Parts: sequence; structure tokens; C-alpha cells
Amino acid sequence: MKVLEEKLFEIIDPSRTPLVLHAQGSVITKVYAKLEDFKTLLDKIIEMSKHENAVIRELSFHMLEILVDVHIPQDLASEYIDNFKTIFKQGLGDEDLKVKVTSFTATSSFITSLNDSTLVFKMSELVEGLLGIMIEALKQDEAAGKITLESFIDMADFHPDLFKEYGSTLVDVVSQIMLNTEFEDGTRSSAKEILLSLANKAPGIVRKLDNVKTQFYPALFQMITEVPFEDDLEEWANEKEEEDITRTDPHAVAREALMRFSRIIGENVTIEASSELIKAAITNEDWKKRQAGYFYLGYIAESCKKIFSKNLDETMKMAAAGVVDPHPRVQFAGLTCLGLMVTEQAPKAQKAYHSEIMPQLMGIMNSDAIIKIKTQATAAAVSFVRELITVDEQGIEETEKETDAIEEYTDDLLESCSKLFSEGIQHNHASLQEEVLALVS
Repeated sequence: MKVLEEKLFEIIDPSRTPLVLHAQGSVITKVYAKLEDFKTLLDKIIEMSKHENAVIRELSFHMLEILVDVHIPQDLASEYIDNFKTIFKQGLGDEDLKVKVTSFTATSSFITSLNDSTLVFKMSELVEGLLGIMIEALKQDEAAGKITLESFIDMADFHPDLFKEYGSTLVDVVSQIMLNTEFEDGTRSSAKEILLSLANKAPGIVRKLDNVKTQFYPALFQMITEVPFEDDLEEWANEKEEEDITRTDPHAVAREALMRFSRIIGENVTIEASSELIKAAITNEDWKKRQAGYFYLGYIAESCKKIFSKNLDETMKMAAAGVVDPHPRVQFAGLTCLGLMVTEQAPKAQKAYHSEIMPQLMGIMNSDAIIKIKTQATAAAVSFVRELITVDEQGIEETEKETDAIEEYTDDLLESCSKLFSEGIQHNHASLQEEVLALVS
């Protein structure tokens, strides 16, 4: 075995490319794992981690990560926990960024492999150092920084309690990354995903963090203001619905994150964080902020349903205000918001506000507005009508009394639909045709 050990480690040549070295390290690690000689391998990795050459030090942590991946027995992890913690501290404190980042990923892999909460707790003191390296890596090498972000997502998913003492710091770091427009979209998206993963596994921890309300929600709002085709109204107007759905720009990922996060955290924290933010946004001179305000209000319509219902008059006035905004993109956001809100507040909203809402929607449907606006107005009308005629959950009877709220508009709606369907065919606009068919069906 001693001869095998010497021969295996003789193949390591620091002058080789990182790809070759990593391949060699992986082979060596898997051979020892197959032989179940974990202690010998671990001693050798510790020796390599102290090497004067940064290339060898980096390789040692790569091998350690491979060892974790092929499975370290939990009894060995427990027996050597202090050794692991020492070697990880050493790597995280290395002067070479590559060594730090590889040590970071090895540390993350090790932590996520643990199933003993006591062992995880012993590793918690490394979190502060991990946060520091994440920031340093993002400043020096964004690609390396993104790797650390993805490792944080895994740790938050597997062991959320690890962040109990560092929650506020984590929110602060994540929010700053999200707001930094110099980073790539994927980097900013990964940052918000850390907190979403943590919230999903430990909502109680996240709800207690005050700066979630003062930093994270506002960061999501700011990303929603970053709209595509900012200076090209025609390009925006011609964008297909399926293209909008599949986008991964800051606006798209933030709106999806807001809906997910608000459902997890609940309406009390969401409303506290969002009320003044929305009110300020929808009265702002900047159309991008007004648009973001209406989108934001619509995106939390489901998660804040009960509170909005208690303040329905104020809620509906805010939601409907965007429908008459002079800027077409704000008007589109207002129509989206209205459609989402009437869906969640049906049939109460329809019965109380049909005389204000339906004439507005039909006015837009019959106007010379761009087709994208007419399509969204039709979609809002679909939401308004559909929720009145659905069968209740018990299947007892159709909500016939509620449909009285739209009977007076039926003839005008049908006439509008006929014109819009023809317009949809003429311009080969599939979305408009689909919404019209949904409205008359």
C-alpha cells in the first residue's frame, strides 16, 4: 500500500494545467475511497494543504471536495471534525483567491454532507469567513464569486439553522449584490436565491430579520424597475407573450422571486415592507417606477389576499389607477395588476366596482391603443368575468347572483370581442385571439 501511495502521488505535477491536475486528484481520491482508506488520504490532503505552492494547496481542497462527493462516512466526519474545521479555516484564510474559493466549495460540500446537527453547529463559526470570501471573490473575479453564491444556496437549503446568527449580515450582502448593476444578471439572480432557499426551509428565521423589510424587498422592487427595451416602445410592443415568460433578465427573475418570497414569508411582513414602497412608486414621475409599483402590487395580490380584502376600497383604487396612466407601459402594468387583483378578490371586487372597472376596460378594448394594451385589457376583462361564473369549491351551484354584475355589459362586450377578434386575425396576433375566445367562452 505504501508503494501504491507513493506512485499515486508521484503523478502530481504542479506545472500541469488545472484541468489535468484536478483529473489526477479525482483519480487518487477515488482510489483511496474505493480502498476505504480515508484516514491515509485525509492525512495526505492535510499535508498538501500546507504546501508552499498555491497550485498544490488548491488541489488539496479540490481532492477534499471529491472525497466528500464520493461520501465520507459520518463516523469519520465526527471523529475528524476538528481536523476538518482546522483545514477549512486554513484554506479560507489563504492568500491565494483560487485556494480560498476551492476551499469555500469544499467547506460547503462538507457541511451539506453532514446529517448530524451537532456537527453542523460546530462548523457554524466558519460562516462569517465564508461571507467575507464571497464578497472578496465577487470583487476580484465574478465567475469565482458566482461559484460561492451557488454554494451558499446549497448550504441554506440543507442546513438553514447555520445562518441563525448571521441572517442580517446575509440579507445585507445579498441585497447589495442584487442592486449592483455591474454584476451579470445570473450573479444577481443567484444572490436573491440564497434568501429564497433560506426562507423556504426556515421562514421563521427570515421573518425575524428586520432588514428583510428594509433591504431585500426594496432590492426586488429595484430589479423590477429594470425593464427590457427601456428606450424602444415599438420593440416592447412587438414582444411576444412567450418571449416575456421565458426571459431571465433582472425584471423577470425579480417578479417571480417576489411572488415566491411573499407566499413563503406571509402577508404581514410583506405588507409592512411594501405599503409605502408601492404608494411612493405609483405616484413617481419616473414611468419605470410607476410601472414597477403596479407590477409589484399585482404580484403580491395572492400572498396578501386577506389584508387587501379588509382594505378593499383603497386596494382597488390603487390597482385601477394604473389603467388610465398616460404611459403605455405603465398602463400595461396597471391592467396586469387589476387582472391579478380581481382574481384574488372575486366576487367581492366585481360586485362592488363593476361600474367603474368594466367601462374602463371596454373603453381601452375599443380604443386605438396598441394591440398589446388591448390584449391586456381583454385579459383583465377575462379575469373579471371568469371569477364570477366559476363553480364554488363544493360544487353546490353556479354563482348566478354574482353574474348579475356583468349582465348590463354583455351586448357591448360581445360587440367589442367581435371587433377585437377580427383585429387579432388581421394582425396575426395569437394572444389577442386567445383572450377574446376566453372572454366569450
